Amino acid sequence: MSLRPLFLLRFLLFVLPLCLAVTVVDGAAPPQFKAGAATSNITPAIGGDIIGGFHPFPSKHVHDDLHARCLVLDNGEARVAFVVCDLIGLSRYLCDEARRLVHEETGLPAANLMMSGTHTHSATSALGERYSTSPALNDYQKFVARRIADVVRCAINNLAPAQIGWAAGSEPRHVFNRRWFMKPGTVPVTPFGGTNDLVKMNPPRASANLVKPAGPTDPEICFIAVRRPDGKPLGLLANYSLHYVGGVRGADISADYYGMFCDRVQQLLGADRQEPPFVAMMSNGTSGNINNIDFTKPGEKMAAYEKMRLVANDVAAAVHKAYQNIQWRDSAALGAAFREFDIKFRHPTPEQLERAKGVLAKLKPGAKPDTLEEIYADRTLKVAEHPKSGQIPLQALRVGDVGIGTIPTEVFVEIGLEMKQRSPLKPAFVVSLAHGYFGYLPTPEQHKLGGYETWLGTNRLEADTSPKIVAALLEMLGQLHAGVQPAPEPKVELLWPQGAPGAVGSEDADKPTLTIWLPPAAKANGAAVVICPGGGYGHLAVKHEGADIAAWLNARGVAAFMLKYRLGPRYHHPSPMLDVQRAVRTVRTRAAEWSVDPKRIGVWGFSAGGHLASTAGTHFGGGNAGSSDKIERASCRPDFMILAYPVISMETGVTHGGSRNNLLGKEPDPKLVELMSNEKQVTKRTPPAFLFHTRDDQAVPVENAVRFHDALQKAEVPAEIQLYDHGKHGVGLAPNDPVLCTWPDRLEAWLKARGVLAAKQPAKP
Repeated sequence: MSLRPLFLLRFLLFVLPLCLAVTVVDGAAPPQFKAGAATSNITPAIGGDIIGGFHPFPSKHVHDDLHARCLVLDNGEARVAFVVCDLIGLSRYLCDEARRLVHEETGLPAANLMMSGTHTHSATSALGERYSTSPALNDYQKFVARRIADVVRCAINNLAPAQIGWAAGSEPRHVFNRRWFMKPGTVPVTPFGGTNDLVKMNPPRASANLVKPAGPTDPEICFIAVRRPDGKPLGLLANYSLHYVGGVRGADISADYYGMFCDRVQQLLGADRQEPPFVAMMSNGTSGNINNIDFTKPGEKMAAYEKMRLVANDVAAAVHKAYQNIQWRDSAALGAAFREFDIKFRHPTPEQLERAKGVLAKLKPGAKPDTLEEIYADRTLKVAEHPKSGQIPLQALRVGDVGIGTIPTEVFVEIGLEMKQRSPLKPAFVVSLAHGYFGYLPTPEQHKLGGYETWLGTNRLEADTSPKIVAALLEMLGQLHAGVQPAPEPKVELLWPQGAPGAVGSEDADKPTLTIWLPPAAKANGAAVVICPGGGYGHLAVKHEGADIAAWLNARGVAAFMLKYRLGPRYHHPSPMLDVQRAVRTVRTRAAEWSVDPKRIGVWGFSAGGHLASTAGTHFGGGNAGSSDKIERASCRPDFMILAYPVISMETGVTHGGSRNNLLGKEPDPKLVELMSNEKQVTKRTPPAFLFHTRDDQAVPVENAVRFHDALQKAEVPAEIQLYDHGKHGVGLAPNDPVLCTWPDRLEAWLKARGVLAAKQPAKP
């Protein structure tokens, strides 16, 4: 008995290998490590609203430009890109658009691109409406997405031989916990009328009512640096847990201390006026409860920009000092993992809703919320309309020994300290405000203390969210540390976001979808397969005829798209056919996005799913050139078919009765039976096919496969059939059957012979 198919299947369901070290093969020279850096200007037009406080106001002057700064690392086996933007944050949908552009234009895998905002409070917003669930972007968001894609392209253009190193400095003089315990009775009433807060954010300075800070700080500055082989600096990515500094003049646009740090590090390293330019970048660490105000001392009067320059200079000096002790390496392991993480959103209680409505009812007609009570009443109503649950993007990256986690929130420092202590990769740090913005992320313990960062409307996620996020990131970092990349979470997309044609309702059963598994970029060969699980047109066997098949395909470099099609008795023909046609059209239309060759898109069906796959291969069209929907303009003809123990005919005595009833109804028109007996619809344009069946299949007679194969031969369509004497119906890949487990090997040989698994051509630079 051969265990190879079973071993591969189980292995690939959990991990997809990623080479994380420089490898020398038979004396060949190791791949050349390269790095490239660039900046793009994202300064908005004067007049846009600056946010960060409760009352946005229009900008009036540009003190210093805002930038998207990028560092790309490539060890010859993997490539990762870091982008840090001088913005208070980036919306989820802006990041999605930037990621799409970068992938289309550079081929960089989506999981390997990190994007974050610094959290400067003197920039026009790229967040959009605070609680919006719409993917629509405003003009400035579109501009920023475009400039992120541009800066990644430029950094890739600047790739050059490099050395890499990492280190950590410390600057404790500018980080203070901004949440304080105060004497009983001195914590102000909340905007919700409550008196249960135990701490206050930003209390009065040098107040006699101060007791102690409510948490720690993190003075560490972790950084990764790259230099040319001759020692000249190329770029530097740093991370420091400081909220922002502020102290601008009036309504100025400014990158805050983050931009000043970049400039000062460049000076200290003697990297001014290089070609290509040296690029430094400062990412925001876990600073959700940290700022640079020492609340034990009275406030000091300083000129505009004086304080932020002081902080920038001191932090840059600490980095420069640690830079002198870097152990430079000629290469480093690189890896990345990206996950859509399920979360639950907070919602107001009925009492909070009623109170909020009462507060807003007192406003004069046309008046906007102004007081804290009114602002949070307005936020309460908006939060109430938010979904109960959703997903947020999490990312883990490995650069040599360094572990990096990203979270799309303003993260409390306790979380960052825990990640640094528990990460299997050290040094480690967390980048906040990455890939989106979902409010503050306190720990459960800090939630109990109350305060601004925990208020509903400031905070969006359930109180127990942070331990779950930490666990997920540690798992991802653990897998990267072990030398493997976690299998990516599949993405599920609606085939018709605006509703499927002929839909009879709005339930899940009315919404056909594609579940998308993409192979690692280093393995991808450009082929793609739409998977049609079986189930008698009444249910779907999504595990052994769906997810397991996707893992098998991914292991061979093939992109997998599992189709959830509409089922009987709720739906009959032509709904399932429309779904599979739409699936093939979708993959072909978005081929560039998914690194797919539009001429190597197949269908793979099992049982009734085999009937649907054969329907795709016998009932197809070239597309509607006049359609306003670009997907409908594409051809739905698959380039090959894989049919496992398929239902083919609808004729009584040959068909599978349950499949026929669910697809055509109990008393179908004879003409419809003829039409959907796909062995009678084969032509010379029917795509090549591979068929697998067993002669003693008791559910679907083997005659189905034989008839279809005979029809293909008669039409001179290339086809191969593998018939086994014994074996039950519905075995999938048959990993536990010592005989049937060989059929996937024969399929793989057929795919290779037809050029489906041929290596794709290198992407053009």
